[in-house]
Amino acid sequence: MTPKEKKFDCIKFKEKLQENLWKKSGATTLDEYAAFLKTEHLKFSRV
Repeated sequence: MTPKEKKFDCIKFKEKLQENLWKKSGATTLDEYAAFLKTEHLKFSRV
């Protein structure tokens, strides 16, 4: 394992991804965010 790999924190990475997706959705409530995730999932599942 390289020093760079040792510094990588999976939990922080996942939290940052979720934070960025929440911002992209423009949701103000958890229900709006869930609806956004559902529509995004449907877009990609049809491909």
